Amino acid sequence: MQFPATNERCNATLAFTIDDGDIDGVDVSGHTFVLMVDSPPLMSDGGWNVGVIVDDGASAEEVEAIGAVVSGSLGVDHQPHWDHCAATSWASSRWQCRSQPITVNTP
Repeated sequence: MQFPATNERCNATLAFTIDDGDIDGVDVSGHTFVLMVDSPPLMSDGGWNVGVIVDDGASAEEVEAIGAVVSGSLGVDHQPHWDHCAATSWASSRWQCRSQPITVNTP
C-alpha cells in the first residue's frame, strides 16, 4: 500500500469461510462472508467504501458478530481504512451502514 494504483480506483472482492470458531461466545463456524472494497489509488490514504455480505444461513447474532470483527469494533491496533460500508443483515450508525436484502438470479 505504498504506491498508488495505475487505475483511478482499487477494487477487490475477498471471500472467507470460517471453518471453526466463535466471536465473543457466538459460534460462527461454517459461515461464509464476502468483503468488497473500493478504495482510492493509494489505499493507505483511507476513504474506502466497503461492503460485507454474510451467508443467509447466519442468524442476526452471528452476522452482528462477524460484522464486529470486519469493522474493527472488537479492537484493532490500527484505524480501519474505510469511512462507509454497506452490509446485508446488520447495520451500525457508527459505520453508517445499511441493511438490504440481496437477490441473486442465476440462469
